[in-house]
Parts: sequence; structure tokens; C-alpha cells
Amino acid sequence: SRRTVSDWSTPSRRHLHRGYYLPTNKGSSLGEVAIAIDTSCSVTKEQFQHMIAEINRIMVKLKPEKLLIIHCDDAIAKVTTYKPRDFPIKETTMYGRGYTEFKPVFDYLEKEKIKPTCLIYFTDMWGDFDFPKPRYPVLWINTDYPNNQKPTFGKVIGLNI
Repeated sequence: SRRTVSDWSTPSRRHLHRGYYLPTNKGSSLGEVAIAIDTSCSVTKEQFQHMIAEINRIMVKLKPEKLLIIHCDDAIAKVTTYKPRDFPIKETTMYGRGYTEFKPVFDYLEKEKIKPTCLIYFTDMWGDFDFPKPRYPVLWINTDYPNNQKPTFGKVIGLNI
């Protein structure tokens, strides 16, 4: 869900003649987006580079206020926060390389009290989905498409890398 971004430094001229000092509407913002990257040993360096390229394409279109990238294999390996001025992202190192667990990402967001507008999870889908559905929307990007792994919640998009 987008929210309106207001700029109080530049008053809206539509209301000044009536004596109202109101902010200029600067459009809308997506807020904070979380992106999880499966960095387990089943993900290749080439797949990782394609994921980063796809993330950059997505972020240019969505323009979130803040982007959280979470590297996760069987545990959180690295978390980086980006602002729009940091795009394009130039991540080159994969952190992790263990087996795949999805739950640590959801546990991390809950523990840190982060309520993203959405979570986009790049993964080959080979893992356990047996945990509760979060309160925010989840989009799974299946990098091993087509395979038959199905999550218990969220939507899936196939990305053949």
C-alpha cells in the first residue's frame, strides 16, 4: 500500500490565497520494502547476480523510502538497509552458503518490529514453509522455475535464471 508523501518546506499554492499553509503533495511512496535473498549452497553466484539485477529493476520502479536486503541460508547472514540515493545496489558477495530455512527472515522482521509494506523473497523454493503467515504480503520469486515447491502463503512468480 502506498502512502502520500508531503513536503512542508514548499507550501501548496492552491490554498495560500485562502490563508492556509498546507504541504505540497509530492506523490506517493511505497514505504519500507524487505527483500530476502536465499544464499544457501544451492544458489549459484550467477543466480545471485541475476537476483541483484532484478532487485535493481524492481526498486527503480517501486521507489521505496527504504529497502532492507536480508541474506539468509539457515540463519540471517547479513542485513543491509538502502535508501533511494543508494540505487543501483552493487552487492557482489553472498553471505551464508548453508542449507535453506525461510523462517529466520520472518522471525528477524518480527523481532526487530519491522513491518514492511511487503516482503519479496528470492529463492529456489527448496525449503520448509511450515510456519505462520505474516501480516504483510509476501511475494516469492522462484529462481528454480518450474519446480513443484509451493509455499503455504503468499504469491509466487517464476523467474527462470
